[in-house]
Amino acid sequence: MDAKASLIDLRRPRDLGEILNAAFKLYRGRFSVFAIIALAVVVPVDVLVYGVAGEWLWTDHDFGDSLPVGAAVATWLAPWLVTTPLITAGHVHAVMDLGAGRPASARRALAAAAKRLTPVAAVVTLAGIGSALGLILLIVPGIYLWVRWYLSAQAVVAEQLDPLGALERSSILVRGQWWRVCGIAVVISLVAGVLAAVLAVPLEVAGYAADSGQLVLLGQIAADAISLSFAALAGTLLYFDCRVRLHPAAANLSAPERPA
Repeated sequence: MDAKASLIDLRRPRDLGEILNAAFKLYRGRFSVFAIIALAVVVPVDVLVYGVAGEWLWTDHDFGDSLPVGAAVATWLAPWLVTTPLITAGHVHAVMDLGAGRPASARRALAAAAKRLTPVAAVVTLAGIGSALGLILLIVPGIYLWVRWYLSAQAVVAEQLDPLGALERSSILVRGQWWRVCGIAVVISLVAGVLAAVLAVPLEVAGYAADSGQLVLLGQIAADAISLSFAALAGTLLYFDCRVRLHPAAANLSAPERPA
């Protein structure tokens, strides 16, 4: 066993500050693992969508004005169908390994994530469509559903649930602490956005100033990788926090409890 493997105790509850601190601690302790998981997914997707379909790799100074229709559609679909599901699933597997005292491996986490891509992509899509429809019809229902289903992707991976079961499981975990989960989820999103801006804005500004689509693409990759990685990691810690709060005597990673 790796002497440094057990970097996180997933069997105790955490408040917002502890979730953020734990996320940064995991980055410091296993940065290469989480960075590889994120970049292995984001780089090929963004290069294909923005670099090739969006023609950022070779066009002139007008490259950033707008994306072709196909590339624009891909930017909407990729987070639901590929990047968010794979990065989230990979982070859940890596965190569970570390919490159980096992060495974390980006390759192993990505392989396990690929096996669960279909159900995770399905639950991310269902949750996204449901929340979006709620926002369109009336803003409050959309926010309510976003929070209620915030932990559904983690539930698919950690508890081997199907998409509908994961939506229900997330609802059970959030029940009774909706406002708390909402506040933490909003902060996670804000922190992810700030981290993305810190990495991406300088590259994008330099890219537009130099008429370099390659630099702008690099900024897009950096933004997507750090934002999706941080959201996945902190969201996974929130999932285990909610699970422990619901079942304080049954926080067993090797045999995760299933809803009745």
